[in-house]
Amino acid sequence: MFILRAIVLVLLLIRYRCLFVIGFLPVFPFNLFRMLYKPHSKKQANNFVAFLEKSGPLFIKLGQVLSTRIDIFSESYIQSLKNLRDQAKSNNKNILPEIFFKSFGTNINEVFQEISLNPIASGSIACVYKGILKNKAPVIIKIIKPNTEKRFKQDLLILKILFIITENLSKQAKISKPTQLTSNLEAIMRLELDLRFEAASADTLKENFADDNDLYIPKIYWEYTAKDILVEEWIDGISVGNVEELKKNNFSMVDIVRKITKIFFYQALRDGFFHGDIHTGNIFVLKTGQIALVDFGIMGKLDGNLRKYVGEVFMAFLSKDYKKAAKIHFDAGWVNPKYNIEDFTLACRSIVEQTMLINKENVMLGKLLEQLFLITTKFEMEIQEELLILQKNLLYLENISRSLIPDQNMWLLSKDVIQSHMESQHTKMTYIVNEAKKHTAPIINIYNLFHSYKTLLEINNNLKNKSYKLNLLLTILCIIIIVYIIIIK
Repeated sequence: MFILRAIVLVLLLIRYRCLFVIGFLPVFPFNLFRMLYKPHSKKQANNFVAFLEKSGPLFIKLGQVLSTRIDIFSESYIQSLKNLRDQAKSNNKNILPEIFFKSFGTNINEVFQEISLNPIASGSIACVYKGILKNKAPVIIKIIKPNTEKRFKQDLLILKILFIITENLSKQAKISKPTQLTSNLEAIMRLELDLRFEAASADTLKENFADDNDLYIPKIYWEYTAKDILVEEWIDGISVGNVEELKKNNFSMVDIVRKITKIFFYQALRDGFFHGDIHTGNIFVLKTGQIALVDFGIMGKLDGNLRKYVGEVFMAFLSKDYKKAAKIHFDAGWVNPKYNIEDFTLACRSIVEQTMLINKENVMLGKLLEQLFLITTKFEMEIQEELLILQKNLLYLENISRSLIPDQNMWLLSKDVIQSHMESQHTKMTYIVNEAKKHTAPIINIYNLFHSYKTLLEINNNLKNKSYKLNLLLTILCIIIIVYIIIIK
C-alpha cells in the first residue's frame, strides 16, 4: 500500500504537470527539475493547487503552510495557495449515524429531534451537518471522515522518508531542515483530527472574551463531543462576505470593521491565542451586532516575547521609528550579531517607505510583515512559524475590511487598537510594580531594621574593641609617667 500510494502521488504530479516541485529538493538529480519552475506562471500555480487538492488532506495542509513561505514561492504562487480551501464532495449519507453510534453507543435519533443527513459543508477531513436537539436547540454536527487519519499517516510517512533522505544527502537541506516542515504538519493534523481540541479552543476563546460583548463564540455541547464528532450551537448570522445583506439590514460597515480589528488584535497581542483561519466563511454578524466566529480547527499562538515583539514592531512602523524597530530585533537576539544595527535600520525604512509609496491611504500591515520577513532572511533571522500564521491571517483580515469599506484606512485603525493595547499593558505593568512595592514594603522595612541592628552591633563591637585598646594604652602611659617621676626624684 505504501509503495502504491507513492506511485499514485507521482502520477498525480505528472498529470497536473507539477514535476517542478521535485526540483525544490536540493539533491542531484532532483534539483534538475527546478528548470521546469515558472515563478510568474499563474497557470502552473493553479495546477499546483489542483494537485494539492486532489492529493488529500495532508497535502492541502501542506499548501496552506506553504502559502506563508514568501521566501520559497513567487507572488503568483502565494496568491494561488492562499485561495486553497479544504473542500471536497461527500455522497455517503450513512457516515453521521455510524460515527455517532460508535462514539456514544446511542442511536442518533434518540438525541436529535431533526437532522439532515446531507452535509451542508464538506472538506477532505470533515463534514458538517445541521440538526436540532431534543431541547429544540439548532446545532451543527462536525465529523471526521472515516479513514482520514490512516491516509494522513501514510502520506506523512512518505514525506518523512523523502525529507530524511534529502537531509542526509544535502548540506543545503541540513540548513533548511525540510523534516521540520513534516513535524509542523504532524502537529497541525494531530489537532485537526481530534475534534476535542477544536472544542477546547472555542471554550478558551470564550473565556478570554468573557467581559467583551463584541465577540460571540458558539456553545459547545461537550456531552455530544468526542474525538471524531463535535456538536456546537448553530450561528444564525450574516457572513461578512455578504456585503449587500449586511447593508440591507442597516449594519454599520465601519462598526463591523472596528470590532473585527479589535477582536483580532486582542486575540493575538493580549491573549497570544488567535483564530488561525480568518476568512468570510468563518465570521458572521449577529442581529445584536456582535461578531461571531466559527471553525476553531486552526489556532495561532504567540508567547509573551513574540506578543511583545509584534506590538512594539507594529508601533515602531506605524510611527516610522525605524531605529527602534531595528533595535527591537537586535535586543531580542534575532539578528545575527555580525550585522550592524544601522544597516538593519535602513532595511526597515525601505520596507515602510516603499509600502506607503504604493498606497499612502491604506497601508496593509500584512504586507509590511511580508516585506519584513523577506528582509530579515537576508540578515539570517529565522522566521517564527507562528508569525507566518499571524501575517497570513492579518492579510485576510485586511482584505475583508477593504471589501466592507474600500477606503477604510486600516493603517490608522490598527494603530489606534495596538496603541490602546500597548498603553493598557504599560498601565498594568506599572500597577503590578507599584502593588509589588506596596506588599513588599513591610518585608523591606524588616530587612532594613535587621540590617540596621546588625550594623549597630558591629559598631558596638568595634567600639568595645577600640575602648579596650584605648584603656590599655592609657594604663601603659600612666605606668611610664610614674616610673619617670620616681627616677627623677
